[in-house]
Amino acid sequence: LDFLAYYGLRKLLIGVLPHPFCNPAVKGCGFCTFPHEPGNSGKSEQVVEAVIGEIRGRLKIQEDLQQRPVTALYFGGGTANLTAPAAFEKLCRALASSFDFSQAEVTLEGVPGDLDREPLLIDIMREHLPARRHRISMGIQSFAEPWLKKMGRLAFGDGETFRRVVELAHSRGLTISGDLLFNLPGQTLPEMHDDLRLATEIGLDQIGLYHLVLFERLGTEWSRDPELIAKLPSNEQAAENWGALRESL
Repeated sequence: LDFLAYYGLRKLLIGVLPHPFCNPAVKGCGFCTFPHEPGNSGKSEQVVEAVIGEIRGRLKIQEDLQQRPVTALYFGGGTANLTAPAAFEKLCRALASSFDFSQAEVTLEGVPGDLDREPLLIDIMREHLPARRHRISMGIQSFAEPWLKKMGRLAFGDGETFRRVVELAHSRGLTISGDLLFNLPGQTLPEMHDDLRLATEIGLDQIGLYHLVLFERLGTEWSRDPELIAKLPSNEQAAENWGALRESL
């Protein structure tokens, strides 16, 4: 919560990281630079309790934030939807009692394969955080199964999973965004366009395009693979690819 928002000079945005856990088959999906660790529902429940404590502690320090109107609330961290349902419900209730979300957009970020797992976190979110709009943000990365396997993300879902989650979101009146990576090592421009076409065809309301961050000594799993490093496009080619994808969008 920044100074300008605190004094009412800028709209209030809230980002909540329920936990730092993620369980891909390849550490960090090979490319992820964010801090994270393997987890389970028991661990996430403990962290959620700590997050709720942080929220309540902040309101004691800044009492005039109580029931302040919020423009956007984002449950993020890449795998926020791996939160245990009971803990997520408790977190939603704590937020609802602390702020006014009636005019907010409330977003749940997560891995696709768990977004339609019962009990649905999106239903918990909608029930306990009445808002102007509810939204899902999912990391697709690629529709190509060889790349999903390379990332260790096959268990997180495939093209059919992505389509099913879009349909689920729309059936409940939510909007949904999907993130794609491009300029993967050795990936051709037609392959990038294929991902973009498929993302459009399944009906996403928003598409996020992310240029792969990869270079030697970055510290990620992929950065230790000389073959992958050697297949990266030049900066000039990477920029041309970006321009071509923008034209398509």
